[in-house]
Amino acid sequence: MNILAHFWFWTSFQCGNLVLHLVWLTLHLIINVWYSVLGIARMVENTLISSGLLKSYNAVNISKVHYLAVVIDSEEARETSKVLELLCWLASIGVKNICLYDREGVLKRSQTAIIEGLNKSQKAIVEGSDHGTLVELLKINERTNILIYDDVLALLYHVCCFPDRFIDEVLCEELNVYWHTPIAPVTCWQWWLHSSSDIGFLLEEIDWFVSFVDTLLCHKHVDLEFVSFADSKPAVAKAANLLFAKHYVSTKPEKPNFTESDMSEALQAVGYGGPEPDLLFVYGPVRCHMGFPAWRIRYTEIVHMGTLKSMEFGSLIKAIHKFTKVHQNYGQ
Repeated sequence: MNILAHFWFWTSFQCGNLVLHLVWLTLHLIINVWYSVLGIARMVENTLISSGLLKSYNAVNISKVHYLAVVIDSEEARETSKVLELLCWLASIGVKNICLYDREGVLKRSQTAIIEGLNKSQKAIVEGSDHGTLVELLKINERTNILIYDDVLALLYHVCCFPDRFIDEVLCEELNVYWHTPIAPVTCWQWWLHSSSDIGFLLEEIDWFVSFVDTLLCHKHVDLEFVSFADSKPAVAKAANLLFAKHYVSTKPEKPNFTESDMSEALQAVGYGGPEPDLLFVYGPVRCHMGFPAWRIRYTEIVHMGTLKSMEFGSLIKAIHKFTKVHQNYGQ
């Protein structure tokens, strides 16, 4: 009887384990399928955003992102080509002030190579637009000689990038396009000042004119800051020494209680304040700021973007677009 009861108990125990194992496998399968579906949906959405098919993401108010910080895992930061690709994407969107950070200082040691690579990429983009896309954009109506939509874009490009060049050289020599009516040799900027009133009705149709000009100008100037975890240690030490010398070395019996503003002023005084990023992107396997100076991210929006190897232009646009649509209270 005892043997039978023991056998029954053992069988029930094994069946219970089997059921629990099956339940665990089922839940694991459901979760995997769910995340796979989310990944596919995210990939499709990023593709649609990159191609411009989702119109709601075409107009990004980049003016709200005054300063952008990018935190990259040190192992992934060694991929300089991927870092340059990310910077080119940010420049094309219109971001002008970028702080690059990794914990071990890999980006800081590669500062020269990154800056040179970014300058070469921007130069290639501008030259490519000047000789390739611009020729396709500029179309002259042979019968009426009236500026059409694409002409405005082409000439606006030269106003932004070549304001001191003569418009007849641009049209006749570079693009091999001739006007039926001769024009006086004026610069692109002079032409714009005299003609802006005549083509005002066309500019009303260009709802993204401002972003277009910003995109062209951003290829000329992008400010980069390189920060590592090693910068935080001397910053805190120097700020603490300054506060100690200012408040505790004195003979006053009452010692003040330090506040956040006191620490911020001390960090600014020793040269480690720096601007506070509006938005911080984290590229890496972990969801944290990896030691980015804490006094500079008090009101910063932090977004985990995945790994640098799997970065997508669409996800970049989506994250910035989402940030610009959120009302910031800034601790109030």
